[in-house]
Amino acid sequence: MVTKFSVWRDQAEYRIAIARLRGVRRADLDQNDLFKARQELQVYLATRAEGARREEARIALRECEEKLAESEYLIGEFYRIIGQHFGALLHYELAITNYPAAKYTVEAERRVDELARASKSETPPKPAESAPTAP
Repeated sequence: MVTKFSVWRDQAEYRIAIARLRGVRRADLDQNDLFKARQELQVYLATRAEGARREEARIALRECEEKLAESEYLIGEFYRIIGQHFGALLHYELAITNYPAAKYTVEAERRVDELARASKSETPPKPAESAPTAP
């Protein structure tokens, strides 16, 4: 049993977060585990000022955020492919807003620009012509 003052607690808290992160098979399907891993890594970094694994935890947190950005991007791609541009834009914007330093943010920004250009180039429907009125 790991108690509040155990010498093993530091390592246990770090390894729990890493186990969650390493258990993710596909970023777009395992968001819940990524959110939990990120939260556990953030708690570790916030509460373990002298933790033995702080540098590894920072690296793992960065990896976790990259995977979360990838997840949002891939979900956005799914919606784009099926023609649901609102859903695509929503997930691209989540990647851009929540994970600005991630490499998938650049791809998400590119897709947002593409969708914006595509929506501008579509010709708006013509207004209905009114019937001539009799004098």
